[in-house]
Amino acid sequence: MQNKWQWYIKVIIALCLAVFAGLFIYNSFTDLSINYQQSLYGWENNYGFYEQEAVGDTSFRWTKEQASEVLAKESNYITVPIKAGNPDIEENPIKVKMYIDNRPKRIIELNNDQWVHVDIDISHVDRDRFTFTIDTSRTWIPSEWGVSNDSRKLGIAVGEIKYN
Repeated sequence: MQNKWQWYIKVIIALCLAVFAGLFIYNSFTDLSINYQQSLYGWENNYGFYEQEAVGDTSFRWTKEQASEVLAKESNYITVPIKAGNPDIEENPIKVKMYIDNRPKRIIELNNDQWVHVDIDISHVDRDRFTFTIDTSRTWIPSEWGVSNDSRKLGIAVGEIKYN
């Protein structure tokens, strides 16, 4: 009799977990999602970008470990120029994850200090604005490396995002 109750309990727990997971997935992709609510009510989810800088004729912004901003959808593709500044980048590459409306779109590994132009398809976005998020695997502080007096925690440099 005890084995029978243990079996019932296991089935009930499994069903509860399945229902919870199903509702969580459903809510993530319907009008209950945070992304949908942000777009509906015009909430801006901007964080993690430092002020615009320029070196020569190239303008860019450094990110923190994670950065996000809301962009207007002007076409179905964007090109995002990114660059690592870490002095140890060749020995210790950085993984950069890019998200559109909280959905993973690209994972890039930076292993040198050259600009990389990342093309991202945004044709699935059905609104006139979308959230673009960057997540880096690590940061660095230039003053700790003797590069400059800059004490900010820097992720990667992001150039001007272009629409194709």
